[in-house]
Amino acid sequence: MTAGLLDISSSQGQEKIRRSAVLFTEILSENQNNPRILLLRASALTALRDGDNAREDFRRIVRLNPEDPALLDETGVGLLRLDCFDEAIQCLERALLLTDPVGDPERYFSIRFNTALACFYLGHLQRATEELQAVVDAQPDNYQGYSLLGNIYEYREQYDRAERLYRKAVKMAVEPSDRARQYWFLGELYRRHGYYEQAIDIFRRGVKLYPDDYANMFGVWESTIGLGNPPERLNDCLLIAEKFAPKNLRARFTLAILYLAGEQLEKALAEFELFLAATEKNPREWGRQLKPEIRYAGQRIAELNRALSK
Repeated sequence: MTAGLLDISSSQGQEKIRRSAVLFTEILSENQNNPRILLLRASALTALRDGDNAREDFRRIVRLNPEDPALLDETGVGLLRLDCFDEAIQCLERALLLTDPVGDPERYFSIRFNTALACFYLGHLQRATEELQAVVDAQPDNYQGYSLLGNIYEYREQYDRAERLYRKAVKMAVEPSDRARQYWFLGELYRRHGYYEQAIDIFRRGVKLYPDDYANMFGVWESTIGLGNPPERLNDCLLIAEKFAPKNLRARFTLAILYLAGEQLEKALAEFELFLAATEKNPREWGRQLKPEIRYAGQRIAELNRALSK
């Protein structure tokens, strides 16, 4: 998927994408209907949170290429990323009609999976289930199909079935990062039901498999909180948060909380201040994603300044 090539994990990544978007626009000024460049620019704009212009590029691709199943498939995925689920389904359904399940089975079932994803987000769970069942029947090693089916059955409160599907996804995922994410789904199922010890064990498997995956690290921390912060486990979480804080805002917020829990007030204050300073660089976006955390950090900074000034 084109947008997956765009790294937005850092300010340098953001600047690189901005320059790419400008370059794509310059190319389009000479060939305004080039569908691949339109797709690249739309993906860049999506990564830069410019949803209105990205959406217009995706719609333009559909208008110009109504008979190209590959472009319709990728455009449908792009619309999914913009939460335009109804438009995405229309695009994917058109792509499916134009794709031969025998001649191009990989794309055919990829389109069905993406359609299931859109249906899932719209709450059309029955159709999503049917699409996914067709996918895993045809591709029994498709871990993403099992994982999304697990999400659906968990939502339906059929937890035993969800667990079996998550475990199947763990088994089928090949790449360490993919398998680690499936461990996270499985661990979250246990954590949300209060099985914190089991959840920690599962999350740690994910961490061991792929140490750079913050989701499993955060799962260990949240499960540790559920156990009541045993000191030895709190220290483990502190080491995890310190590792990820420089490159992940949620990790920095977590680190500040952990310093606070350990009564390291000056370090907590410094981390809260760094967290707020980072969110102020893009207040609209971070305000949407981290509004409770930003409010909490502001309150804590005021309290810590008063406590440390005494």
